[in-house]
Amino acid sequence: MDFLVTKDDDANFIRDHEKQKIEIEERLLHSKHEIEKEDTEPATFEDAIKATGFGKFNVILTLAMIFPSMAEIFEVVSLSYVLPIAHCDLNLTLNDKGMLNAMSFAGMVTSALFWGRVCDTLGRKNVIVYGYICNGFLAVIVSLTTNITALSIAKFLGGLIINGPYSASVSHLSEFHSSKYRARVQIVRGIMLSSSNIILPLMAWGILPRKIDFSPFGIIDYHSWNIYLMICALPPIISGIIYFFMPESPKFLMTIGKNKHALEIFRKVYKINTGKPDHTFPIKRLVRETYCDEEKNIDRTSVNVIREGLNQMKPFLNSPHISRIIIICTNAFLLTMSMNLVKLWLPQIFQASSDYELNHGSNESSDVCSILRELRTTNVTKVEDCKVNLDNTSVYVNSMIVGIVRVGMFSLAGTLVNLLGKKTLTLILSFASGSFCSAVYFSPNPLAVLILYALHLSLGCVSDNLLTTTTLELFPTTLRTSALCLHLMFGRIGTVVGNVILPQLLLIGCAPPIFFLGSIVFVSAILTTLYPSTENKPLI
Repeated sequence: MDFLVTKDDDANFIRDHEKQKIEIEERLLHSKHEIEKEDTEPATFEDAIKATGFGKFNVILTLAMIFPSMAEIFEVVSLSYVLPIAHCDLNLTLNDKGMLNAMSFAGMVTSALFWGRVCDTLGRKNVIVYGYICNGFLAVIVSLTTNITALSIAKFLGGLIINGPYSASVSHLSEFHSSKYRARVQIVRGIMLSSSNIILPLMAWGILPRKIDFSPFGIIDYHSWNIYLMICALPPIISGIIYFFMPESPKFLMTIGKNKHALEIFRKVYKINTGKPDHTFPIKRLVRETYCDEEKNIDRTSVNVIREGLNQMKPFLNSPHISRIIIICTNAFLLTMSMNLVKLWLPQIFQASSDYELNHGSNESSDVCSILRELRTTNVTKVEDCKVNLDNTSVYVNSMIVGIVRVGMFSLAGTLVNLLGKKTLTLILSFASGSFCSAVYFSPNPLAVLILYALHLSLGCVSDNLLTTTTLELFPTTLRTSALCLHLMFGRIGTVVGNVILPQLLLIGCAPPIFFLGSIVFVSAILTTLYPSTENKPLI
């Protein structure tokens, strides 16, 4: 009897087991069907980057931009603090100062198109890592120079190198964020650039006024400004080391047909941001943006990269790209010229104000024309009679105040861009910037000069940053970095041209340089009205 009961129980157990087995198989088939359904609908880049969310990885990547931002600012602005201190050591005239200010930008102009195609062909990461390491090496060489010729060559080469990694880092940052966050992280990048303009005068204040003169091994004469330039070599080196551990842009990988690698990166970013296992990433396939064979060994020698680059620049000559690139480049030429000229010459204007107080007594207030007149007196100086005013704390304090105002404006712009949109905000800020710049002519004292130029720079630099973001959104991935490089190249051409023109205008008088810098910003604002809207436009 017990035996029969046991047999029945066993039979029931077997039936239940078979039933469960069938249910599991049905669920597996259903899951397989769902996966196959997902596989039949490959996701775009925008869908995939949205699915990764916004979290720890995005914060780390954005913070990593601190050192590239410092490297960019240190490369182009560091000499502006050196020139008032080193003009006796180097026997500099106003034209010499303009030339030295322009050398880094001249190097950037020379390499702009080459770097653009290298970044779009070879990828962002390698350009960032090796480019910044090379730039740091050249910055060390700059710190060892003791004559104007060697300094000019070294700064030119430094500008030639840094153009690539900086453009690549901007694209790299943008391509790890969806359209919802893209403009805002670029605003954060602008804050970092502005913060670098606070760190730089703070460093200069701590080093340049020191009377340091020695000759190591009797080879070169070393001064405080040489030490200052040596420290400025650290940010690009640190940048190269940090980005060695960063992933390649998945958008770039999709563009060259490496969808499997791109999907792996999406999964890793998803895992870091959400804390979930990477196999739960909802995207299983990516759209194929190219028909390149992922396993194919592509010939990427320097000659072929340049040839491919020249061929791929042809789309800029076709509609709608040609009209857009003309407006973009003209606008960048004008707006960046004004921003960079004020940025590069402002420490010398503050130094001239300090010199005026030293020469005429601190109780005598100087208007802007008196300050510029004092600046002109350093144009021709006999070496034996040359003296440097090292009691110039106001130079560095004023420069830091300008930097702080810029940081505040960028912080506010993050909110305003959501309320008004990029185009409207750029238009308003550009007109305001030009107005403040022109109003400098009526400044009765150094404080007014400081306030007006701080407002001019902060508003204008936010506009410039927004226009950079717009440039990235107006072109497809295969042209994006090249478009950005053209944007930056024409801005730097404007800076080079401006540094040739401005010393001549300073020699003429007070009004010409001031109204020249203000009027070109007004023209830039007018050009902004011709931009198409790119609000929440996905990367394509």
